[in-house]
Formats: sequence, C-alpha cells, structure tokens
Amino acid sequence: MNRLLLQSVALIALILMIPSCIVPYPRVTLRSPMLIGRVVDSKNGAPVSNAIISGAQAYMEISMNPENQRCKHKSVKPATFTKADGTFQLPKTHNFLLTKTFFAPCSGSIGDESGESIQLFMVSAEGYAPLVFETPEHQKQSFEAGDLKLEAARLSR
Repeated sequence: MNRLLLQSVALIALILMIPSCIVPYPRVTLRSPMLIGRVVDSKNGAPVSNAIISGAQAYMEISMNPENQRCKHKSVKPATFTKADGTFQLPKTHNFLLTKTFFAPCSGSIGDESGESIQLFMVSAEGYAPLVFETPEHQKQSFEAGDLKLEAARLSR
C-alpha cells in the first residue's frame, strides 16, 4: 500500500509540474540574408540572363579510391533567376522555431537551437560552369555580391 501511494503521489506531482514548467514559444531566426548582385560572362562582361541563384549545401562524394573523393554542392532553397540585364535579388529567409523554456521554480532551457543558416550560394547557367561563393557570417540581413563572373563550361571529350 505504501509503495502504491508513493507512486501515485510521484505521478501526480510529475503531471502537475510538466504543464507549469515547460511552455513552448515561437521565435524566428535568420536562415539566409537578402542577396543582391549581377551575373556576367567572365570573358566579355555581358549579362547572363536566366541564371539560377540558390542556396547551396556542400557534401562529400565518396569513392573507393581516396583520390576520387571530392566536395560537391547541391542547390537548396531559396532560389531565384537573373533578369535580362543579369541582375537578381534573392529575398532573405527565416526559420520558424518552437522553443521550450522553463519558468521558475524550474531553471534552464531546452531546444534552444537557432535553426539552419545558409551562407553558401551557387550560381548556375546553361553553358557555364557553376560558381559557388560564401557570404561573410557578419553580413546578417543583406549582402551585396556585386558582379559574379561565370566561366564558360569546359567541353568534356
């Protein structure tokens, strides 16, 4: 009887403590900055229209031969296209997070992650080699990339 009473009291205390201590609240963090720039041909400076500018994610291509292992990039959102004059504006994006926090008499917090952050971007256009570049981490809200020069794609034989 004593053991059952003790377990019941512990269970009731736990049930009463959880809703009063842990409360989720929404918050927003910056995922990627606004990116402004122009894409041009590296040889003649002509604007490149319909180039795709997107976030990029690096990954390792694994091979049995260590000499063939290399870092590659894949396109991730956000993405936009250049206009006829080669200009683009990629809007900033945000993470929406639900964070749990403890209130008094509890202390500490859990789930305090800032979400995904994109600082790596990729430019690709037909007939050109892809260009990957990184924005400085201190440029939080926006970044002016200036002229991004694309090299003509090498033809493989």
